[in-house]
Amino acid sequence: MGEKKRRFVKQWPLFVMIAFPALLLFIYSYGPMFGLVMVFQRFEPARGFLRSTWIGLGNFKRVFAMPDLWQITFNSFFIAVMKILLGTIAAILAAILLNELTGTFFKRTVQTIIYAPYFLSWVILGGVFRELLSRDGLLNLGLGFFGSEPVNFLGTPGIFPWVLISTEIWQMTGFNAIIYLAAIIGIDPTLYEAAAIDGAGRVKQITKIMLPCYRKH
Repeated sequence: MGEKKRRFVKQWPLFVMIAFPALLLFIYSYGPMFGLVMVFQRFEPARGFLRSTWIGLGNFKRVFAMPDLWQITFNSFFIAVMKILLGTIAAILAAILLNELTGTFFKRTVQTIIYAPYFLSWVILGGVFRELLSRDGLLNLGLGFFGSEPVNFLGTPGIFPWVLISTEIWQMTGFNAIIYLAAIIGIDPTLYEAAAIDGAGRVKQITKIMLPCYRKH
């Protein structure tokens, strides 16, 4: 019996264990990539991928001929960068504030409240924010109560990108804060004790110990 065959016979239970996860990975991660073929087609849902008309680079030519292409590209880039930047800052601040809370019950309650939006579907959140931010929505009703004119939050170019950014941050901050909080909790507490003996307050401990140690992690 060859060496490879002996190794296979010895390790066959491991191959059986990995077969099902590998199948799921192929079905849900690699299988849907076949749908990318539609970018080269005049895709018609009724005809499917295999019978839709093949147009090669026609879709790309149409997109690059759009007069608003560069504005669309800039908007997408700006929104993506601001989501990452502001979302990271918000999550780190939330983790630091959670770490500073002392009451166990209160800390867990706050953590649950800010973590809850992560479990809501964007379909549900889209409907909620549409009702809140539309011209006759709850927020504009509140502004009208104070004598202000209605604001078109969902149709004003200077406002709508920030609506997308803020709603994304609101949903993801709690989840991301848990990850940062886990790293903060792993910092050696004796460092804080030594800093306190030297007269460092909480702000100094955060800026001089917590954040530098977190960057090392």
